[in-house]
Amino acid sequence: MTNKATNKFVDIQTGMTLRMRHELGDRFDIVVAAQPLDSGGGEVLPQERLVWLSKDGRAPRDEGPLPLAVYPDGCLYRRWATDALDRINRPWRIAIASPSRSAILAAVAEGCSASLQYCLRSK
Repeated sequence: MTNKATNKFVDIQTGMTLRMRHELGDRFDIVVAAQPLDSGGGEVLPQERLVWLSKDGRAPRDEGPLPLAVYPDGCLYRRWATDALDRINRPWRIAIASPSRSAILAAVAEGCSASLQYCLRSK
């Protein structure tokens, strides 16, 4: 992407927060990342509200493990979701792990799983 005002190139990459934060200053000049408030460093931008998503808005009532659609291992949302379920002693299993938000939302829309996701706020 080229900034037309300065005629300089901007390289934008997306990825998992934990991996990208470690490359700040080496590979990246700036990283916009999700992280716990108490993690230190950086500047706090608007906070995201996390919500549980499922096809019909309710968790399955059966006693089997809750199927989850999550980002790959190392993602904070994944850790927060599984930690929350562990705290209430709710069994869970990973039904799909993908770096793609679209793939995760598709699995939720099909009723295959539930997921913890940020809520997009309208202005």
